[in-house]
Amino acid sequence: MRSFYDGEVLWNTLDWADGNYIIQVKAIDAYENLGLSEVIWFAIWNNRPRVIWVPDDHETIQAAIRASEDGDTVRVREGTYHEGLRLMGKNYYIGK
Repeated sequence: MRSFYDGEVLWNTLDWADGNYIIQVKAIDAYENLGLSEVIWFAIWNNRPRVIWVPDDHETIQAAIRASEDGDTVRVREGTYHEGLRLMGKNYYIGK
């Protein structure tokens, strides 16, 4: 008897950590012959990019920058902020 699955498989990745993953399908027939699919590389970004608000999420702009990761947006509510900023080589957007 021959059977196979001809459809799609869905994975819920919400509980997976952010990062890069590899998937490869392996199939073994009744004679123990091994078949391999192509390797698929993919990235999961469940927690990014984020929007970080000053002062809602962090009291200072610098604290928001420190908490940010590449791709995040740091939004600053209207007000006067007396602080020097170190951008720390990250890739993000700061805006009002």
